[in-house]
Amino acid sequence: MRWHHMLALLSIAVVPVTVAVATFVTALRGRVPLWASLAVALTGLCLSFLFTTMLAIRCSESYDVVSAAARLLTSAERETLRGQEFLCPNVYRFERDGKPTCLVSDGDGGAFVGCG
Repeated sequence: MRWHHMLALLSIAVVPVTVAVATFVTALRGRVPLWASLAVALTGLCLSFLFTTMLAIRCSESYDVVSAAARLLTSAERETLRGQEFLCPNVYRFERDGKPTCLVSDGDGGAFVGCG
């Protein structure tokens, strides 16, 4: 298992629990009834779990694409490599022989060249 996959798995476990504890403590300090504090903590746990899972998978795949770029692209092509999204892009555009093309995650720890 690559180190960035381990970080992703760790964040999926740690972030939701931290959010749940923080929302529970904050709700209790605000003099909210116990049932409401538990409801807020459970909602925070579920939402942060979903968000963290999606983001961890996306960022891990993005790192895979960047790692594969060193093997699949020439140095001139790597200079034109640009991510298409703001946060953890999975599609990177570059120029090959003067034509724009893509480097895309294959979903299995690597990448392939092509926009389709």
